[in-house]
Amino acid sequence: MEGGGARVMDTGASASTYDQAAFDATIKRDLPRNYTSHFLHGMLGMTGFRLVFAPTFVPAYLFTLTHSTVIVGAGTSLLYLGTVLSPIAGAARLERRTRVLPSAFAIGGLMCLQILLLAVSGLLLDGTPQVVAALILIFAIGFFTGAQRVAFQALFGKVIPLSKRGRLQGWRNMVGGGLAAVVSLLAGRLLISGDGSDAGYPTVFLLSFVLTSLGLASLSLMREPHVPVVRAPRSVGDHLRGMPAMIRGDDNYRTFLLIQSLTMASRMAAPFYILYAGQAHGLDGKTVGILSFAFLAADMVTNAVWGHLGDRHGFRAPLIASLVLSIVSTVALLSSTQFVWLFIAFLGLGGAASGYLMSALLIVLEFGPREELAMRLAISTTVEGSLATLAPIAGGAMMLLAGYGAVFALSMAFASGALAIAVFRFRDPRALRLAA
Repeated sequence: MEGGGARVMDTGASASTYDQAAFDATIKRDLPRNYTSHFLHGMLGMTGFRLVFAPTFVPAYLFTLTHSTVIVGAGTSLLYLGTVLSPIAGAARLERRTRVLPSAFAIGGLMCLQILLLAVSGLLLDGTPQVVAALILIFAIGFFTGAQRVAFQALFGKVIPLSKRGRLQGWRNMVGGGLAAVVSLLAGRLLISGDGSDAGYPTVFLLSFVLTSLGLASLSLMREPHVPVVRAPRSVGDHLRGMPAMIRGDDNYRTFLLIQSLTMASRMAAPFYILYAGQAHGLDGKTVGILSFAFLAADMVTNAVWGHLGDRHGFRAPLIASLVLSIVSTVALLSSTQFVWLFIAFLGLGGAASGYLMSALLIVLEFGPREELAMRLAISTTVEGSLATLAPIAGGAMMLLAGYGAVFALSMAFASGALAIAVFRFRDPRALRLAA
C-alpha cells in the first residue's frame, strides 16, 4: 500500500462512496489552482514541445545535415519508436501509485534534458558525429515523451473534471500555439541563416528547452490528491499479457485503436511536407519560419474550436473534422507550388494535427474505469507510436522510388480509411455512457 490511505485492489474495483465523495470534494476545491497550472504548462511547455515536434524544424535540420530523405524519415521514425518503448513501463509504475505528479516531474525533466542535449550537440559537433548524436537524441526525446504522455494525461484526467477538459485543452493550446507560431516565425527569420545551413537550428532547440522547462516548472502550482484506490503491483510482463483482454473487452475502444492506427499511418507524409515546399522555395530560414508559423498558428486558431465542439458534442466530432481537414489540406499542398497555397495547406495541416491530438487524448480518458486509465493511455500511445515509427521509414523509401505524389496519395488513402471508420463504426464513448 502507498500513502494517503489508499486501498490496494487486485481488480481495480471502485472506491467506497465515502472515499469517492472525499476525492470529488478535493478535486472541486483545488480546481482553480489546478486549472491555472495546466493552462500555464500548455502555454509554455507545449510551446517548446511544438518547436521540436512540428514537421518543419527537425526534418529541415536533418535534411540540411545529410540531404537525405531517408535520414529525414528515419529521424521521424526514431522519434516515434521511442514513444513505443516507454508507455507500458510508465503505466505499470503509475497505476500502483496514489499520486502521479512526482513521476510527471521526473519524466518531464528527463525529456527537457534530451532537448538541451540536442541543442548542445548541434553547437559543439560537426559532420557524422553531429548526425549520429541528433538521431540518438531524437530517439531519446521520443522515449521520454511516450512515458510523459501517459503521466501527464493521467494527471489531467485525474484533476480536471470531464465537463472542463475540452475548453481547458482548447484555450491553453490556442494560447500556446499562438506563442509557438510567433516564436517559430522569429526563429526562422532571426536564427536560421538565409542560405539554408544548419547553423541556427541548435539555437531553436535551445529556445525550445527553455520554454519547455518553464512549462514544467508551472506544474509546481498543482495540488494532486491521493487516489482512493490503486491496483496491486504488477510486472511489465503482466501488463503486456493483459493488453489483449483489455482491447477485446471493448469493441468501441478496439475500433478507436484502428482509427488511431490508420491516422498515424497517414502521417508517413508529414516529414516531407516542408521538403516538398522547399523544392520550389528553398529551405532557407524565411521559408521554414513562415510555414512553421502557418502550421502552429492554425493550432492556435483551431484549438478553441475543437475544445468547444468536443465539450458540447463529444470528441468524436472534432476527430472526424480533423481527418476531413487533413485530406483537404494534402490536396491543397499538391495543387500548386505557389507560396500562398503552400501557406494555406500548412494552415490546414496544423489545424488537422491539433484536432486529432486533442480528440485522441481526450477520447481515451472517457473509456472504462479510472483505475485502468494509465494502461489505456499506454496501449493507445504504443499503438500510435508503432505505426508512426514504421510510416516515415516507408515514406522515405517510397520517396526514392516514386516521389512525393505517391507518398501523399497513400497518406490520404490511410486518412480516408480512418475517416470512414470514424463516421460509420465508431460511437462517441461519452454519448454511450450518458445513454446507459
